[in-house]
Amino acid sequence: MVIIMVRQFFPNTDTGVPEYVPKEVTSELKTSQGGFERPADLMEEETKSLLPESIAEEDIPEHLRGRFSDPVVLRLMSMTPEQKAAQLFITDPSGLLGEETGTAMEGTTDDLGKALLMLPVAGIVFPVSYFAPDADIKSELQTLSEYSKEASGMVPFLMPEESELSMKSLGEMGFNLYGIPMGEEYEGGLMDEAAKEGLLPVFTGEAAELALDPVYYSSVSVAHAESAQEIADNVNGGMRFIYRTDNISRTCKNLTDLLEEGELSSEELDIAAGNIIALKEVLEDMVK
Repeated sequence: MVIIMVRQFFPNTDTGVPEYVPKEVTSELKTSQGGFERPADLMEEETKSLLPESIAEEDIPEHLRGRFSDPVVLRLMSMTPEQKAAQLFITDPSGLLGEETGTAMEGTTDDLGKALLMLPVAGIVFPVSYFAPDADIKSELQTLSEYSKEASGMVPFLMPEESELSMKSLGEMGFNLYGIPMGEEYEGGLMDEAAKEGLLPVFTGEAAELALDPVYYSSVSVAHAESAQEIADNVNGGMRFIYRTDNISRTCKNLTDLLEEGELSSEELDIAAGNIIALKEVLEDMVK
């Protein structure tokens, strides 16, 4: 696992989908000529109505009281352990689908949408080869963004710097992408240039610290981990990192195994996942 950037549960054991996600999401996602087609009856207002606007303080776990807003706490309390663990990772479409290699978006939008609902990651890196040559990329990314909001808030989509579909060109199309630097080779690159032109907010650990209230949140930072155990140790130690993985399902299973074995603190996992969800809320507010 290589990292990338920058926060008990009531699992739905039948489907693994958060309780507040309408069931028709998993049955009506479908591929169309443009890629992803959003069911007409799945509206933002409908989804919001499935979550209470607030929660009684006595119903909030002690380790979350006063730390997060009610919407963040409600999302956390509706998530499975696997979904909380997924908040700590960025992956590419093949990593989200558990495939060896990514395929054109035309053939996998249905699976990708379901996977986002099951394991809502912190971000997705889209290689240029993932999109069909005639795809309406702007429309597809916007639709996937809407689906991502249903599970855990807006998921940032990333485009490799060397891609022909550069972040700058997507910004010029009017789609507001959020970039997360992917290592030293990205410093001073296209992401920074696009950010200076106002096309692209770049969220690093420093930017996250400025965006989130330091009284309630810890900043998230870049890190590297060789194993799930190392990630668990980081979480237990209160370190707020986001990592990259090539198979989110396998990685989350490894972490939840450690959770069951007592090697990963459920309270610290809640806090780490909550930090990321809170950051996603900041991103979502910026495009309203």
